[in-house]
Amino acid sequence: MEKVLVYIAGNPDAYPVEYYDALSGTYQGLIPELLRNFSQETGYDIQYYEAGKEDRREQLASSRQVDLISGLDGSEQIAHKSGSTITLLETGGITASSYKLCLLDTAPGALGEELREYFSGVSYAEKTGMLIEASRQDTPRQSAAEAGVFGLALAVLLMAIAIALLARRSRRQRQQIAKNEETDDVTGVGNEAYLNRYWQTCVDDRNRILCSMVTFYIHAGKGQNGSARPDAPEFMRHMADVLRAAAGSGDALARIPGRGFVLLRVSGSGQAAGEWLAPILKEIRDASGSGREGWDYGVSVGVYPLKADDRDLEEVLFRSLRCARTACREGLDFRICTEESVRELLDERRFQADMVNGLNNREFQIYIQFYVDAKTGRIIGGEALPYWEHPDKGLLPGESFLPQLEKAGLRRQLDDIMLDRAYAFLDGLRRREIKHFFLTYRFSRETLSDAGFAKQCEAAVEGRRLSKDSLYLGMTVSGADSLMPTVSQNLWLLRETGFLMILEDFDCRLTSLFDGNREPFNGVKLSRGMIENIGTASGPVIPRSLIRMGHDLGVPVLAEGVDTEEQAQILRDLDCDMVRGGAYFQPLPVWAARKNLGGAAVS
Repeated sequence: MEKVLVYIAGNPDAYPVEYYDALSGTYQGLIPELLRNFSQETGYDIQYYEAGKEDRREQLASSRQVDLISGLDGSEQIAHKSGSTITLLETGGITASSYKLCLLDTAPGALGEELREYFSGVSYAEKTGMLIEASRQDTPRQSAAEAGVFGLALAVLLMAIAIALLARRSRRQRQQIAKNEETDDVTGVGNEAYLNRYWQTCVDDRNRILCSMVTFYIHAGKGQNGSARPDAPEFMRHMADVLRAAAGSGDALARIPGRGFVLLRVSGSGQAAGEWLAPILKEIRDASGSGREGWDYGVSVGVYPLKADDRDLEEVLFRSLRCARTACREGLDFRICTEESVRELLDERRFQADMVNGLNNREFQIYIQFYVDAKTGRIIGGEALPYWEHPDKGLLPGESFLPQLEKAGLRRQLDDIMLDRAYAFLDGLRRREIKHFFLTYRFSRETLSDAGFAKQCEAAVEGRRLSKDSLYLGMTVSGADSLMPTVSQNLWLLRETGFLMILEDFDCRLTSLFDGNREPFNGVKLSRGMIENIGTASGPVIPRSLIRMGHDLGVPVLAEGVDTEEQAQILRDLDCDMVRGGAYFQPLPVWAARKNLGGAAVS
């Protein structure tokens, strides 16, 4: 039977797998031996086309002069190697050291299937033996034992080389994966994972005191439409470029969402920060003030010089960020975290921990300061004021802890406690037939913007002998922010279900205050700031206008901070409805308030 002639283009330089032997003018090695055996056992005669020392596989494939391409190790750039591939050798099962055979579309249709079947029947041991035998061809004559040892050593060496190449490639892949995991997607600088690794590997007891953590805290004004700014990748990338150029060779730059950019600076000291930061901030602000998309960005910097015992990265980041936010609040370009500010921070954090414990242990109580009728002096209501029975510092009024409570994000928890205690106090009065008494309490915007607050108020009234108009829900409108639309929506919902609202601290919104279609209020309160100066020549002007406007809208006007008889008389003359302050009553605990109202003390 006549055999089918098949031409193959070989790899002349893959010794000892496949190579060109100049002495014999033929291809030798493992692959040629396998193909010779295949030809002997099948109906195919596989011949190397124009064997030579030059690699002509690309040329022969493109000119369609061959049916197969041999000795492919994955490094070739052959454009015409279309068709299926067959793996001839995998050193130790490692793909990176495999050699393959590619069938072109000119090959006989059944050839590929028969090749696969044949090669699958050749064991790895047989291939290793052929490889050893091929490696002996160009060596001096030796004893059989020596030749075997040499061939085996060569095979092992080849495998070791292949494994080393694979290990290097794998290491590079792992490094690339690690780099991707430690890179900020938006800016291309490092992220928090990168900073953590740098901190662990590059900062130690020898260089720690030479380092500073610099936080670039990004804040913004309002957009042209008055809303809060969206995320701005373009600005972030520009800022990353500026900081990358300013960073030293040993510095670590990272972007941490919610904290801005942080630079672990190994060079320079905190005292030199001003000189170093000036050109950086100028370049950032020049871009920020360019009017791009109508946004105006600000950057404040906190510099924390590391101490010898600073081993907690999270704590270092926290101190640097707090310093940057303090600079923002004070209108400064940057602030250096000093020993004093560190002590203040530690005191603040201890106080915050005390507040958490206080909330959990229900240490916060309400005190009642009575409202009186401005004309008759008769008690008609009261303000529920938060007080803290601190286990070490004693009784603390709200002004001594409310700012820190809000800063720590704990105000909502306090409001929940106060809502329950206020309704419990009112319920106790109703049980003693004291019916015509109301309370006011100022809730935070976070509480008033909570979607579940209306249902919480409903639940607090349910089961008690109370009407919904016994507690005025106080709200502040000065310095309106992004929460106000949600607050307004919730207030309308509360009003529709029967609850009452009183408007407080509205100095900044006089023009829109009395738009009844926007603010569902049932009363207006004049702040302490207005009352303090009411005795001056111009002091009564704004209170008079607000009292008149409130009455025109049919809602009562209350005044707080009335501490002198002179202030009380002016408010009576201005026709204010209700007043409270030191001129009448000091804040009282609930038991004393009940006693003043004629009710028996209840535990």
